[in-house]
Amino acid sequence: MSRQRVHGQQPLPGAYRLELPPDDQVSFSRVVAYQAERLALGPIPELNVSLADPQLLKPDLVDIREPKDTTGFYETARGRRVHIALTPDEYKYIPHFPAALGRSAINGTLASRPQRQDYAEDQSAARRSGVHAVRNRRDESQKYLDESLKTEVKKLASALESIHHPGLRRKKGLTSSMDLNWFTEHHVGGMLIALREQRRWSPDKYTAAQAAIEYRLYGDREAGKRVQNWLSIVGLAQTWNIEKINLFQFKIDRADEYIAERQT
Repeated sequence: MSRQRVHGQQPLPGAYRLELPPDDQVSFSRVVAYQAERLALGPIPELNVSLADPQLLKPDLVDIREPKDTTGFYETARGRRVHIALTPDEYKYIPHFPAALGRSAINGTLASRPQRQDYAEDQSAARRSGVHAVRNRRDESQKYLDESLKTEVKKLASALESIHHPGLRRKKGLTSSMDLNWFTEHHVGGMLIALREQRRWSPDKYTAAQAAIEYRLYGDREAGKRVQNWLSIVGLAQTWNIEKINLFQFKIDRADEYIAERQT
């Protein structure tokens, strides 16, 4: 009878950490095989594995038709809104609606001032507080865009290159282990959290999704299938990352417009 491996509620790979001899030049296939041997995954329901196909996950990460709470959008040149799933941590960095953020700060400043006949100074201070609030959020968004999302572009492209040439010894064991751990924890883990919020998964469904993706990456031993699974999931991570870059840049541009209009 099939049984499902339970991994808890942490992003992949849970309690397991990949370790390889640090100075050995290793191939992608060697790294994945080593991790698969350590995990020793048992069978899980075939339906769960099929539902974890990246093509089935993509509609709730990119260009979402029914966005939930932790999503943002950017507009195309033709004005179409493209909704992107975010993790709760990413969501807090975005200046979603600069005008509303500015108004909140303006009214908060005005409400904190005593009523008086000459209120011109209070209005000036309130307008400055609105610009300040938007600029602070805009700067946080720019920092996340530059230091996180954009830095991942080259990493993900390098990962795809390695997977396309799985037998080529490109990196030392320590570097390979760090790269693989970073991808599974940061990208796969992030996607699962975003999907959890978008699909409103129960803890059991979230755990089942973790196990299914882990099996696709490490447990599937069918000839050529494991490499294809890796190409699919890294490709999805790359698409999601690019779309988040588009989203953050769009919101930053709108914040810049707000600031410029109120400083002229």
